[in-house]
Amino acid sequence: MNSQLRETYIRVPKLYDWVLTTSYARIPVAVPLHYRAMVHEAREAGLRISVQCIQGYEPYSPKEITCRTCRPIRRTTIYHAGNPVPMGIVQRLFQTTLTLLFFADCELLFEFELPLELEDEIVLCIPEPLDQDNLVCRIVDFECTAQTGLLYDDKVVLHVFVCHEIRVEAVAVIEIMAQACKPRPNFLPAPPRLLPLHCMPTSPP
Repeated sequence: MNSQLRETYIRVPKLYDWVLTTSYARIPVAVPLHYRAMVHEAREAGLRISVQCIQGYEPYSPKEITCRTCRPIRRTTIYHAGNPVPMGIVQRLFQTTLTLLFFADCELLFEFELPLELEDEIVLCIPEPLDQDNLVCRIVDFECTAQTGLLYDDKVVLHVFVCHEIRVEAVAVIEIMAQACKPRPNFLPAPPRLLPLHCMPTSPP
């Protein structure tokens, strides 16, 4: 029995690695000098100071928070089941702008914006010649909370969490066994085209 399957080559995206992970940072932030007197007066009056951290992140608005790879990728090799596996150590940089709102007994005292940069590293399967152009980073979620325990030192502590996915992608040509389309005649006659009535040529006036 003759098989109708033949070798066929297709060009498709290949996924070398796909990681869903989180990054965390604890960031002390000093209250701007021109606002410190307001905080001191509120505390002396017995008012409770609270701080809200806002980041205008929307899942479909990538301009709000950026994720990019810093060059270069550091190459290394790990051993899995006795076999060498080429890996890359990738440094990522997250950038956004936060808004800190200070309240005294739920009444807004002031607010200010704070540029935020968060760096971390991750180990990925990214064999050569793949590089940072083959990395795709997407922000899944972002969370920022403020701790006011250091207000006596005119500081607050931000706890920042970034949930993100990073993929290593490249176009690959692979061979598969498939059934080819049956050949057709070189010439297939088309039926005559009939013009509708309103498209019929008319005599010149």
